Amino acid sequence: MYGAGKRFAYIQLCRGVDSPDPLCVDNLKGAVAAGLAVGLYQRVFPQLGSPEQHALHYLACWNRVRAHVPDVTLPPAVDYEERIPGGGPWCMEYINIIRQATGRADHVIYSSGSWFEPNGFIGTTAWTDDPGIRIWPAHTDAWPYPGWAPGNPKFKHPRAFVHQYDQDGTCPGIEGKALLDISMKPLPLGRT
Repeated sequence: MYGAGKRFAYIQLCRGVDSPDPLCVDNLKGAVAAGLAVGLYQRVFPQLGSPEQHALHYLACWNRVRAHVPDVTLPPAVDYEERIPGGGPWCMEYINIIRQATGRADHVIYSSGSWFEPNGFIGTTAWTDDPGIRIWPAHTDAWPYPGWAPGNPKFKHPRAFVHQYDQDGTCPGIEGKALLDISMKPLPLGRT
């Protein structure tokens, strides 16, 4: 069963280096019960700790959650939103730690679309040569541009597979407000 036209959900596992999301398990169970493919993400704050500290926190939280909900099928995602240059190499160091621990090669970087541009806070140099990296640009109707539509982000790249297009949605099985996304390519399903 798919709920309300939704097919997948990324659920916050944790934030920073010491904040597990208290709703994660309930949201995972609810989304899986609604028939959604699910993935987990961590909102990172580079000013609060290194990529290694963030990755170790993610892995500790994942180890607590995975016994409750083993059906996480979408690649792990890192949510980089800080206006700190060098986000690409920072994210790649983080991702490589998660890869070593989980054995899963594919990963997702989420951020504002413009941050993936060559001079953006993430840039292109770290992730464009890595075939396991997909990007998830955010550009909502709160900042329209000519041709804006769900699935048509301002920043376009062959690695972009999901577009966050709304900040005030709902999703079956998820408590509270949900950010809405649309898949622009087939979802990379697997097991973590």
